[in-house]
Amino acid sequence: MKKYLNYLFHEMLPALFKGIVRFVMETFTVVKLYFWWLAILIAVLYFADIGGTKGWVDGVFRSIKNIGR
Repeated sequence: MKKYLNYLFHEMLPALFKGIVRFVMETFTVVKLYFWWLAILIAVLYFADIGGTKGWVDGVFRSIKNIGR
């Protein structure tokens, strides 16, 4: 049991957290690289109201606005 706990705490959990951190960092890198393309795409979808994007974007802004309340 001690051997398993040692393996869990010293190898498995650090590897899990390294994987999570790497995923988050890669996601931020992609968003940073393609920020303007994503912004233009969301703007086109918003103004054309394709797939209910207008309601989704308005809901996001409403949620952000209400965070401080």
